[in-house]
Amino acid sequence: MTQRDWFTRSTESGRAQLADWAGSLPDEQFNEKTTRMAMLLAEQFPDRRSRIGLWGENSLDYLVALFAVMRAGHVAVPLQTRLTARELTEIVRFADLQGLLVSRSFPQTHRETMPGLPILTFGMKLETPPSRPPRFKELGDKDVAVLLCTSGSSGKAKVVPFTLRALLDHGKVVCEHLKVTWKDSWLVCLPFYHIGGLAIPFRCLVSGASLCISQSADPDEINRLIDREDATVITLVPTVLERVLIKREGQEFPKSLRAIIVGGGPVPAGLLARCPVAYATYGLTETGSMVTCARPGCGDRERKTAGPVLPGTQIKILNDSGKEVKKVEAGQIVARGPGMAHLYLGNPDASAKTFRSGWIYTGDIGKLDENGYLIVEARRQDLVLTGGENVYPAEIEEALRKHPRVESVVVLPVEDPEWGQTPAALIVLKPGRPLQKIHIFQFLEDHLARFKFPRKVVFTEKLPTLSNGKPDMPAIRKLLTSAPDSK
Repeated sequence: MTQRDWFTRSTESGRAQLADWAGSLPDEQFNEKTTRMAMLLAEQFPDRRSRIGLWGENSLDYLVALFAVMRAGHVAVPLQTRLTARELTEIVRFADLQGLLVSRSFPQTHRETMPGLPILTFGMKLETPPSRPPRFKELGDKDVAVLLCTSGSSGKAKVVPFTLRALLDHGKVVCEHLKVTWKDSWLVCLPFYHIGGLAIPFRCLVSGASLCISQSADPDEINRLIDREDATVITLVPTVLERVLIKREGQEFPKSLRAIIVGGGPVPAGLLARCPVAYATYGLTETGSMVTCARPGCGDRERKTAGPVLPGTQIKILNDSGKEVKKVEAGQIVARGPGMAHLYLGNPDASAKTFRSGWIYTGDIGKLDENGYLIVEARRQDLVLTGGENVYPAEIEEALRKHPRVESVVVLPVEDPEWGQTPAALIVLKPGRPLQKIHIFQFLEDHLARFKFPRKVVFTEKLPTLSNGKPDMPAIRKLLTSAPDSK
């Protein structure tokens, strides 16, 4: 089945349409614009399966370009918009891109570093009449359709290939799990160059749901679209949900909104308590996004976890010897299921480490409770090994968030000559009197064992974040390593 077949099925299923901050577009018109651009791309890039980079903010034009690349028989490569000219040039070389499709905000400095590379602009005037038969062969559902870079929040990015079938299959199981149908409207606020954003159009494609696009993670724009578009489902990272709630100043969400899916990092229990329609999920780029998710309308016990696995998906918890542990015991999370990747492009060593016998070894630490719901303890690389003890940053962060003066916090391990490693906390305070490290320790006395205390505390005015709102871990790690300890 080709992409065109899915579009036809989606259009015939109900009221589906697409919208962004500038307006809306029925599926039929979107399909027509996509076909026109695909014809142009087929002429511009006659070699089938050319790799075309996409650079720009979320928009309907971006989505047209994304699906046009695939419809023309090529491979779409969504690109981070925060990359420097040098970084972008390196990805163009490594991923062997034959051209770029960019928004009008594409920097001239970037353009100048890639002479000879064809660069086309989103929203260009397309003169090709829609009645003209397409002169191209679309990608089949088993062809690689997208190359996606990991977020890079933990270091150097890797390139993950996805077939059209993988993206559609994963979309189907997510919609089955969340009961998404043609009656729904999904608001996407995460960038399309991250799996959390990219996966949503494919979910709408298989379910017939409408899609609303936020240009950025700006809380004012998100709130405006929530109220204007009657969104029923939204996907956010915890930091952005926190900002959205602050901006609403106690104003309730529309009754149409039934689920805010929160992922991309640990979800504070206090945040879930403040937002009754928020549900935690767990996943990563390699798994096609969600592996587990608390189901809308579930009870408190499930809502306090990352939920059960998606249909057709399996997870296991393994100890350091690779043996599966019992329920409620912590270990490495491994997963397999529909729509998951199976390798990193051009990186056999990393592929062998992560993809083993059909399973994805996530490197994350978690456990399954008595009901089979996943509880994520920590990213393995962020686990603090101090004096022979395992300390989970999420536990320290959860305790610190209970302090009335703490607005946000990230805890990571730093090297320590005595203990090997020690927890370090980067804290953003709410307005008020200055706070000292001793005050933090006094507060933690009633919440944590002393060996879990962050021996280094750094106060900052703003938490470094990526464009999708997730904490920028390399920047935070650098700050915690270089900044002096608070007194």
